[in-house]
Amino acid sequence: MLTLITTPIGNLNDMAPRSITAIEQADLLACEDTRHTQKLLMLLGIKTNAQLISYHDHNGQAMRPRILKALEKGLKVGLVSDAGTPLISDPGYKLVKDVQEAGFPITATAGACAPILALILSGLPTDRFLFHGFMPDKQKAATALLEECRHITVTSVFFISPSHLNANLALIHNIWGDRDVALIREITKLHEEVIRLPVSELITFLEDKPRPKGEFVLVVGPPLKKNDYTDDDIAQLLSQRLAELSLKDAVAEVAALTGKPRKMVYQMALSVNKSP
Repeated sequence: MLTLITTPIGNLNDMAPRSITAIEQADLLACEDTRHTQKLLMLLGIKTNAQLISYHDHNGQAMRPRILKALEKGLKVGLVSDAGTPLISDPGYKLVKDVQEAGFPITATAGACAPILALILSGLPTDRFLFHGFMPDKQKAATALLEECRHITVTSVFFISPSHLNANLALIHNIWGDRDVALIREITKLHEEVIRLPVSELITFLEDKPRPKGEFVLVVGPPLKKNDYTDDDIAQLLSQRLAELSLKDAVAEVAALTGKPRKMVYQMALSVNKSP
């Protein structure tokens, strides 16, 4: 059997007893980083006779046959990520697929998962959401992702780099408009922090502060409801869309998004177009 073993994302008390048992009983542990796993086992006082091997995106193709051979011999194999739930922005998807196709059973231990914890801490709608993984570092790729998902109507969750935080917030504001966001830092750790503001206010809030440190998850709320759009919101949307679209297309898109009469949006677009 292959067991996907969840580990803490910060607070060691989040290590579940079932995860400890899975490690203790494993014959082979495939680790994202063996040094990190060895340190975790030492801190938690977990003893195991399992062989630790490295398994990550760069060596996965070579290591998967070895893991399958171990399963064929009847060995118990565990997949351990550095932190959190395996496969969630961590390697493992291809291994699970190959193990399933080979007919071996797979189970998983429950535990900490940063996107889910951020979502429930955010105060934003949790009934439907989309996890995007890491926001791309390069502005062109980040812009393409946000443009692709501009019309989704559910809460979005991103892993985000502190060094690109301000630039990414500006992109979200420019492309998605002024949505409510929650910036969650150092989840489960000593300095855990949740900042929830409209994205425009969060940008202003962070302007004069030193670059924040730690690991961040950004939760972005769904678009405003159609009846929630003010004239200023519509003018801002028009300004953004007119920078990329013709007057006709910009008016059609903003009218559809806000639910406002097209004639009214057209008149506002004319005013926006004349602004310096």
